[in-house]
Amino acid sequence: MAMMDKSANIAAIRYCKCDCVTASVDNIVFEKPVKLGEIIISSAKLIYVGNTSMLVRVKVDAENKEGDRKTIISCANFLFVAVDPKGKPLVVPTPILENDTERMLFRRGKEIRENLRRLC
Repeated sequence: MAMMDKSANIAAIRYCKCDCVTASVDNIVFEKPVKLGEIIISSAKLIYVGNTSMLVRVKVDAENKEGDRKTIISCANFLFVAVDPKGKPLVVPTPILENDTERMLFRRGKEIRENLRRLC
């Protein structure tokens, strides 16, 4: 879980070029077990940007010593808030959505973000 948070945080920081803090995590689901000796591969993708927040989807795969990969060991959505050195929220840049996949992910991310807001 910590590795997933770090991966998501790196994606958020790379996008907004400032410090970010984890605001929430949406359902970490472990689909398959990781066996001793397998290598964990964590990938993070920014899927939604609000005013001061960013939703990052993290996917975790595992690979054995022979290079065979098990996909989607775990998956979760992490919500980050961009902050200044005093911890105050900062406005983040508006994303440029370049293709249909990015636009679809952005719409889905917006729905997820709105659902998270309703839960709190």
